[in-house]
Amino acid sequence: MVLDIYIGDVSELLNDERVYESYLSELSEERKNKLKKIKSHSGRCRSAGVGVLLDEALKKYGFREKDMTYGYGEVGKPYFKEAPELYFNLSHSGCKVMCVLGSIPVGCDIEYIKKANAGIAKRFFSAKDNELLEEASEYGEQKYRECFYRLWTLKESYIKCTGQGLKCSMDSFSFVYEDERYHIAGNEDFNFLSDIEILEDGIEEYAYAVCAKKKESPDINIHRIIL
Repeated sequence: MVLDIYIGDVSELLNDERVYESYLSELSEERKNKLKKIKSHSGRCRSAGVGVLLDEALKKYGFREKDMTYGYGEVGKPYFKEAPELYFNLSHSGCKVMCVLGSIPVGCDIEYIKKANAGIAKRFFSAKDNELLEEASEYGEQKYRECFYRLWTLKESYIKCTGQGLKCSMDSFSFVYEDERYHIAGNEDFNFLSDIEILEDGIEEYAYAVCAKKKESPDINIHRIIL
């Protein structure tokens, strides 16, 4: 069982309209229609970027994104009508875009690391999550920020993996850090990867997280792409 993680940088798309236009022909009509509804140029570039990553991921299975027909589950989670056995999820933030594709339900999230707001943590995170943050704060503001965004992306990846959307509140489950891995307290049904495992040199300006429904620990392939 293989899980492919694609991480891309859309700086060139943001800075050169010609590069952005060159990618449009490689995208599905559904993706193009989404782009038309996005007002900001940066938003369109990020949305196009995740589409390009998804196209790259699908090539491994003999598909192209522009040829796929999308279906949607009860809470709006998309799937491919031509290949319902393939699961995917997309995320973007700042100049970075992310795509995860595999044969098990997946979710991913990426966030640009800014100043962490303790008030937001108190409001949206569980008591146990806030305990982890308090422990991190003992090592300084930078460690607190890393822990905050690590928890945020892990939680988002889980919510996206399960497809629960707004039905699942962030404070309804807690993360623990054991054996050098994060997992949900009292729930062993999901595998998680944080930036600790995804990035070779640890956390950078962005925090990344992936959640996969657990059948067995998947083999992970990480692809870094400059668009």
